[in-house]
Amino acid sequence: MAALLKNGWEPKWKKVYCAGFMLLDLEDPSKVLGVYKEPLLMPEAPYELYDGFRNNVIFPCGMIEENGIAKIYYGAADTVTCLATAKTEDLISLCLEGK
Repeated sequence: MAALLKNGWEPKWKKVYCAGFMLLDLEDPSKVLGVYKEPLLMPEAPYELYDGFRNNVIFPCGMIEENGIAKIYYGAADTVTCLATAKTEDLISLCLEGK
């Protein structure tokens, strides 16, 4: 199983640029195993909302998994680079909800 961060916005996300998350088949990445329907990361901190060059923007840059923890590197407001962490098992569960 492979994980993929998704950047962009969805109309229901109210035109705030967020990060989404999906799981892909490791052998055939064209097969989507699950998609988290809500934003995984949304602008919340002042430096993400209104202290940057492009406000209300989160864009994922990469992710590594270490010892059951996903480290998600992302840019915010076209100004700073940040790090968010989550339990890998929690991210997988979010993507597989309702399946």
